Amino acid sequence: MRLCRCCFLFFTLAFGITTIAAQTSVPDSASTVFPFQSKVNVVLVDVVVTNGKDEPVTGLDKKDFQVLEDGKKQVISVFEEHKGVLQIPEGSIIYDKDKKASVEVPDPKAKEGKRKLAVNIGISNGAKTELLQGLKEGDQVVLQ
Repeated sequence: MRLCRCCFLFFTLAFGITTIAAQTSVPDSASTVFPFQSKVNVVLVDVVVTNGKDEPVTGLDKKDFQVLEDGKKQVISVFEEHKGVLQIPEGSIIYDKDKKASVEVPDPKAKEGKRKLAVNIGISNGAKTELLQGLKEGDQVVLQ
């Protein structure tokens, strides 16, 4: 399958403050348990917009989106469009036990006609994944 350039969009929205309290238990004589509290102020939401032909839709801005939480409109504080990125099919990615990504590429000189190549990946829409490093436009990958 040939790699093609596509557009990934993602934006970050300011999110309601959430307090997380650590589980508390009865302290024993050897240690004391202290509650842990944290606040989440930003949530990252990755969005990939395509048309009916599975082609990327470009030129969108944060005003073109609306994010709701429990029916309440949330503020989109940061919006960023990734133009001209390479993407590969999610089904071509192999993850090792350390969750490092690689793909197989055709190689007529290799024993099985293909070889494994490490890649760095970005966001995914479940079908296609942003490729940050490891292949160039026009390279082929083997679907698993």
